Amino acid sequence: MSLHEIYRSVVLIPWATVQELDGLRKSSGRRTTTASVGLLASRHNPANKVTRTVEVSWLARQAVNWQWKMFQQVHKGVCVQKREECVDIDTGGDDAILGCARYVSRPRRVLYSNRRPSYFKEIRGFVTVLLSDDRNLCVKARVYGNY
Repeated sequence: MSLHEIYRSVVLIPWATVQELDGLRKSSGRRTTTASVGLLASRHNPANKVTRTVEVSWLARQAVNWQWKMFQQVHKGVCVQKREECVDIDTGGDDAILGCARYVSRPRRVLYSNRRPSYFKEIRGFVTVLLSDDRNLCVKARVYGNY
């Protein structure tokens, strides 16, 4: 049984992230990353840290390959935001990612037409959790009630 089936959760990849990864996989920049190793590894235990430099394009290709693998398996726990679902098409960067979380969390009206007469039903938005190490983006998300 998958985590999606147990917790009824979905990983939603914002449209802006898909667009950004497409550009980054062709870039030539390098990034220094720090990874924790060992059983007692944590952010607060610098003795278990390993620092290495990797190419941004390699990291982006790994992310794109993971997305592709999820779609080949038709994994129900992973979705990508459609361009039409963007709150504001003209925004970019952090605000576009925040817009994705806002779109999913807001209530919406759904048309039920399988009965006569057809009717709309209001459904509540989904609880959204934004996973990011960008503190400013996380503050913006909390302003809109996202976690």
